[in-house]
Amino acid sequence: MLKYTKDEVKSYFRISDIELESSILTLNGDGINEHFVVKNFQIYGTSKLYVYNGRGALVYWNTDFQGEWDMTLHNRRFDTGGYFYVIETSFGTFRGSFSILK
Repeated sequence: MLKYTKDEVKSYFRISDIELESSILTLNGDGINEHFVVKNFQIYGTSKLYVYNGRGALVYWNTDFQGEWDMTLHNRRFDTGGYFYVIETSFGTFRGSFSILK
């Protein structure tokens, strides 16, 4: 198995930001844009995900984030609105936002 340094991977993939499959999530049950998904997550490895609501309160965290989240907490879906995320990886910390519509 080949192993590369963080700098080699960062240079090859030009890691400057994390990209979501969609920053607009529609939790309407049609199977489209129902999950928070980071594109090409395998290059980042295990990470930590923190999600904040529009008021800045921490509403979700996962210290073993694997690139996808089903938008639930204790089997409940999140409310519509704007959210902010922080993803901590071995390549750095990335921040962004997403919205939930119904």
